[in-house]
Amino acid sequence: MQLLFEKSTFGHIQEAISSLREKKGKEKETLSLIDRAIRFGQGVVVNLLWERILVYQHLVMQGNRKALPKMEAATLAAGKYVKQNNLTEWESRYLRFLGRLYDYKGKFSESVKAYKKAIPLARIDPDFVKKGYPRWFELEGFLSHALVMSGKVNEGIRLAKETFEKFNKSPEGKFLKKKDYYTWAIWKSGIAIRMIEALHSKRFLPWLAEVESDLNPARGIKIWGDFSLRKDEIAALKRRLEEVD
Repeated sequence: MQLLFEKSTFGHIQEAISSLREKKGKEKETLSLIDRAIRFGQGVVVNLLWERILVYQHLVMQGNRKALPKMEAATLAAGKYVKQNNLTEWESRYLRFLGRLYDYKGKFSESVKAYKKAIPLARIDPDFVKKGYPRWFELEGFLSHALVMSGKVNEGIRLAKETFEKFNKSPEGKFLKKKDYYTWAIWKSGIAIRMIEALHSKRFLPWLAEVESDLNPARGIKIWGDFSLRKDEIAALKRRLEEVD
C-alpha cells in the first residue's frame, strides 16, 4: 500500500479507495486508507503553500517591497494550516519561512528564535526522513546571518564558518551534493552572500569566489533549477562592494 502513495497520482489513490470500500469486510482497511490519503493530501497542500511563499520571497529579493505583506500573509496562513492539522513534520519548514519573514522585516532577534526552534525539528521534516536532505544546514546558515544582524557577531561568524565547512566536508554535505547538486549549491552560496551583506566586508570574498564556481557546474552534473536568481544576487552584491571602495 505504501507504493500507492509513493508512485500514484491522487486520482489513482481515490480509485483505490473506491474499489476497496465496495469489498465486504474491508471497511476498517478502507477507513485506514482514507486517513492516510487525507494526510497525503495535506502534504500536497502544505507544499503548495511553501511554493506560494517562495514566489513572494523571490519578489522581495528582487526589490519588490509590495510583495512583503503578501509573503507575510502567505506565511501566517501556512503556519495556521500546519497547526490546525497537527502537521508536526512540517513545523520546521513553517519556522524557516517565519524566520525569513522576520529577516526581511529587520526583526532579527525574532528570526533567531524561529531558526533555533526549527533546527532540531528539521530531523522529522519529510525531506530528511524520506530523502536524507540535511535541512538544518540551510537553517544554520540563516541563523548565522540573523545572529550577526542581532548583534551576536562572533557567534554568527563562528556558526557560518562551521556550516560552510559542512557543505564541503561532512558526510551529509557530500551526500546532498551528489543527490541534489542544485539544492546543495543554493544553500551553500546563501551563506557567503548573507555574511558579506551583514558585515559589509570583503572578508568572505574567497567564499564568494568558491560559490560562484559552484553555480557554474561542470558538464554532466544534473541540476533541476536555474541559478539566475543567485547569480543576480552576487552581481548586485559585487556592485555594492565596489561602492564601498
